[in-house]
Amino acid sequence: MNSDQETEPSKKCPKEPVHTVKESVEKLFSLMKIEFSRPSVPDEEEDFSLLKQICEAKANILKDNPYWSVFDHTTLLSTRALGRLDWLDAKGLWDGVRNIENYKVMKEALRDLRECNPNWKLEEQEIIRRIVCSNCGTVKSVPEKEEAPLGNNLEKQKTDFS
Repeated sequence: MNSDQETEPSKKCPKEPVHTVKESVEKLFSLMKIEFSRPSVPDEEEDFSLLKQICEAKANILKDNPYWSVFDHTTLLSTRALGRLDWLDAKGLWDGVRNIENYKVMKEALRDLRECNPNWKLEEQEIIRRIVCSNCGTVKSVPEKEEAPLGNNLEKQKTDFS
């Protein structure tokens, strides 16, 4: 064997680095954090270079896992159901019109959740996450809120997920 053959690797490395799904998701979420922290600019001054990077990061994820999705139907449904607890009026009539309507929305979301994930249960960590402030550790309080949107129109329920 000559000296050139001894130093050559047996296999050539790919030109592009291999990414794991975890690394790619971290990159994608890092880009989302950048967008979150950017100041707002008028539409005519919008720079779409970050969009290109976001699309590339998502493409890297999909190369390794073509079925990857950030959407989690179980979380959406549980949040929709449990979020209605905030809208119940515990000081007024328990059977008031708004309470009954909110209960119907909550009940329907729980039924949809049961259909989607029959094994779902509210874990202790989820309870803690919902009642304790992640910054200071105190029990969360809810500032004055708007009236709850009624019905199951997701467009009307945007305030449920804040």
